[in-house]
Parts: sequence; C-alpha cells; structure tokens
Amino acid sequence: MAKAIGLDLGTTTSSASYFDGRSARILAADERDRALRTVVTFDSSGQIRVGRFAHNTSATHAEFSFRSLKRLLGRQYNDPLVQEIAEHVSYDLSMGPNGEAWVRTPTGQASPEELLSHVVRKLKQTAETALGEKVSFAVVGVPANFNEIQKEAVRKACGMAGLEVRKLLREPTAAAIAYGIERGLGKTIAVYDLGGGTFDCTILKVTERRYRAIGTAGDTFLGGDDFDAALADHIAERFRAKHDFDPRSQALALDRLLVNAEIAKVALSGEAQYRVFDPRFGIDPKSHAFADLDETVTRPEFEDLVEHLIDRTRPPCEAAMRMAKVTARQIDDVVLVGGMTKMPRVREVVEEIFGRTPTGEKINPLEAVTMGCAVMAAAIAGETKAIALDDITGQSFGVEASGGAFVPVIKAGTRVPYSRTVRTGPAADGATWARVRVYQGDARVARDNPLLGEIVHKEITPKRKGEADIDLTFDLDEDAILTVTMLDVESGVAVSNRIHAETGLSAEAIDDLGGLSEDDEVGPEEEPDDAEPVRGGVSDQGHAENPPANDDFVPTDWDTASEETQPAVPQAAEADPAPDLAAVADSGAAGDFDPSPLPDEDDAPPMPGRPIYEAAE
Repeated sequence: MAKAIGLDLGTTTSSASYFDGRSARILAADERDRALRTVVTFDSSGQIRVGRFAHNTSATHAEFSFRSLKRLLGRQYNDPLVQEIAEHVSYDLSMGPNGEAWVRTPTGQASPEELLSHVVRKLKQTAETALGEKVSFAVVGVPANFNEIQKEAVRKACGMAGLEVRKLLREPTAAAIAYGIERGLGKTIAVYDLGGGTFDCTILKVTERRYRAIGTAGDTFLGGDDFDAALADHIAERFRAKHDFDPRSQALALDRLLVNAEIAKVALSGEAQYRVFDPRFGIDPKSHAFADLDETVTRPEFEDLVEHLIDRTRPPCEAAMRMAKVTARQIDDVVLVGGMTKMPRVREVVEEIFGRTPTGEKINPLEAVTMGCAVMAAAIAGETKAIALDDITGQSFGVEASGGAFVPVIKAGTRVPYSRTVRTGPAADGATWARVRVYQGDARVARDNPLLGEIVHKEITPKRKGEADIDLTFDLDEDAILTVTMLDVESGVAVSNRIHAETGLSAEAIDDLGGLSEDDEVGPEEEPDDAEPVRGGVSDQGHAENPPANDDFVPTDWDTASEETQPAVPQAAEADPAPDLAAVADSGAAGDFDPSPLPDEDDAPPMPGRPIYEAAE
C-alpha cells in the first residue's frame, strides 16, 4: 500500500516525515541526518549532487553550487530582492524566458524549480526506502505569505520530481497541527516562524482536530540567510582591512565565507564567542599569495549586527494580532518554528512581543512543519481522523483600476472558501471587449503586486462608458486557488478561467492598521460583523459561512459612493451596480492601461514577462 508523507522544502534544510496514526517520525534524509541540506551542486564531471555532499564540497565547485533556491521561486530577475540575493551567492543569476530569476549551470540556464526538484526527488527516494513502499502523494509546507506564483513554483518542483502534491499547507498551520498532537487543545496560539528565508506569524485557535487561523502576516524576504549575510559582510570587511582585498569578489572565497558565517551563527547560540579560521581562504590579486581567514566574533557583537533583522519580526506579529483581534495577553502559548528561533536574542524578542516564554523543546522548531504536514497527509489518506482547517488569505486578490490603483476584491484576512462579485462596466464608449488584470498583494499601486494573470472577454455588449453591466466574480476555493469569471449581464455570455500563476514580481507591504491596546477587551472568539463593508457596489455570493476574518485589515483605494453591505445568502444574488468603477475592466480602444485595442485573433501577443489568460472559446 502506497504511503502519504509530509514534506518541508526549506531554504536551508528540507525533510520528510510519516505519521503512523500515533506519532510522526522523521525519515532520515542524508547519511542518517534527519534533514537534507537544500543545496544542489554540479561536480567536476557534471553530475548533480544534493544534500550533505553538495554542502561539504560546495567550495570546490563554488560557481555551480546552488543554495537559497527557495528565495528565488516566483520572482522576476529584475526584482531588487533578487539582485540582493545575487550579491551574497557564489553562482550567477540570469533572466528566464518570461523574465524570471533563473541560474546559470554548466549545461545552460535552469529554473530554481528544476534544481529544487532534485532535492524533492532525494527526499521521495529516502522516504520510499525507509517505508519500504512507494510514496503516493505528499502534503508540502509553504510559507504563510507565499503568493500563488510562489506556491505554483513549489508544485512544479515537486511535479518534476514525480511527487504528487495533494495539498500545500501553510507552515505555521502545519506547526500548529504538530503542536495540537503533542499538547493540550482549546487554546489560542501564536506561531512565530523564522526559518532560512522567510518569516511568518500566524494566530490560530486550536480545538480538537480543528485548526482555525484568525490572523497572519509576514515577511517573505527575512530569514537565516540574511543573518548569515550580515555576519559574512562583517567578517569580510575585517578581512579586507587586514589584507587589502575583498574576498567577496572571488566565488570560492565567497562560498567559504558564507559557510563559515553560518557555522559561526549557529555556534554563537551556545557560546560567548567563536573563532572563524579558514587557512588559504583567499588569493591576494596583487601578490597572488594565499591569505588566511582568522577572525573572532562575540555573541554581543553578532547580536548588534542583526538586531535590525530581528526587529523586522515585530510589525508582522503585531499585524497578525490586529487581524485576529486579540492582544498579547489573550495568547495562550507561543510556538517557535525555524532554526533561527534557537538564537537567544530572537527568543528574548519573542518574549517581549508576546509577554510570555515560548513553548519549550517538546516540539523541535526544525521539525514542526514536516511533522504537521505528515499528520495532514495521513488524514487525507484516511489513515487517521480527519482534520478540519479554517484558513484565511494572507494577501489580497484584486484588480487594477483607473490610474493604476490596486482594488482588492477578496481582501487579506478573508476566510476561505469565499466568493465575491463586483459589478463594473467598460472604460470606453462602445467597447466590445474587456480585459482585467488580476494581482495578489497589498501594495496600493497594482503593479507593485505580483501579477497572477489576465482574463479577456471578447463578446461584451456595447455600452456607454460608466454603464455597469459586467459582473466580475472572484471564487477562491479552500486551497486558495482562484477562479475568475467575467459575465456580460445583458447577453449572459461569461468567460471563466482558473488563474494558474506562472511568474510575477513580489512586493509585499504591511499596512498601518491602527491596532488594539492592551486594555481593549476583544477576544479571539469574537466574529466580525455579518456585513462586509464594501465600496462601489459589491455583493458576496456563495460560501456564506466564511466572512472575512477582519474587514478593516486592508484599506481599499476605491473612492466611490458610500459603502453598502450585503450579507451573503445561499442563492445567487445580483451584484450591486457600480458606475463609478468603470475602469476596473480595461476595455475598448481607449483603455487607461493598454491604448491599443485587443486583436480579435487568438494569438494576441502577451505582455513581456506576463502571461495572458484569454477568454475561453
């Protein structure tokens, strides 16, 4: 009988686990190690190596040793964050076919997904060897604030490795499941997840076999890699002062520098100081002589270097509590996830934020995600009791309106599944087609958010500009997969597409939410009002039992008429007219965003680096 496993595909390490109905066990991944290094290397013969061997020999093949690949998933090459990554890796980045961030290998360009698939394949093989049976599918953990483009990249990496992904489970939720198996239930918990590449904070209500997310926020570019880079830069500057050349300009020295920085970082969690010694570390470009690296770093010195990084975890924690409508006093327990939470200063800051000591070592921060994923996989496979998840959106889904503003249709903090319809109209007189660009994020300017795709309707009944006669429906299922439908109300002709993200530029923003004080008596059990404040004529249809977790979380840019509330009902309801939202749909020959009319031919050229989702035939 085939088995279902849990998988944690991490920035620094990855692991697989299996739940046998009583407990989750980690499947040894690499020479009896419980975790596999998320490192891929091409050796001198061109053979691909992964894990411990790749990590230990990376200095020998520095320019073809790939680490931190997860941070590149779903990002464009020209993303400033990608350029920041390029400064701290020994390999070369390049632009992929649609503008994505790819890497250069001995055999040409490769996507991060392609390289990560070798890590997934190794984990799958390890699991099958340990279990003595084939693996049928996996539940895979992803950061809570990964957008749909990044999630699709994870699915693609697993698919390339021959592993079916039955569900992508948010890492904090996975950790909460592991917590629920190991500890008491009926609590409100905060999951503080600081891993190798991302940070998430999620507030959950944990009851028997039910995990209800009520608030989430995070930073998709904050993790152990940044701590390594800060320490590596500090050591490099000391080295340059002594030897008059920068080791970061040499691929071999840069790779060894990062490895040494990580070793020192880990050591300083348990020691007061650490000596970084690496003989024949770099080559002096003037004398061509080898120079040794020999520097000592103290814990206080390291903490000063990274205090600004640790402080970046405070706003998301506060935002998550505001979304959940709880104060720190109402948090029953704090669960730590990710290797960086072993750092003493990080734990001190967690205590400062939540006013309590985090959960002890009963749950290993490095293994909580994969264990929770294994439990969920077993539940899906019917090998243990079912688990109920009440999830929420970490980011908004919306469209581009007049002037380029982002208009959320489904807001961050909305409980899924959920459906919402906006009544809108053409942006030009006599328009016969309409195009809508769909974004995910919370930046006020639409194009500062990742573009998920476009939907085009080529059979619009001609109307005057501003006559609202197009229903735009966003339908988000329980796995946060988005289907967008455009309906011409007069003709009844509709086009519907499942937004299948391929590429995009990520730029998250945490808005100033205006939060609660310690004296506010708002409990986690309180539900939002039945009515959702909306603007310009919006009604909710379907999935009526799941209103947004916090209607005030994301402010909209709609500057139209006063807000009207429509409680969702089981039967379909007409969308309220919204003539002032005419430019939500980019239509006609005089649209605000694409002045050239859309060709009638099916082979209309796509925008550079952006997929077009055409109307269904």
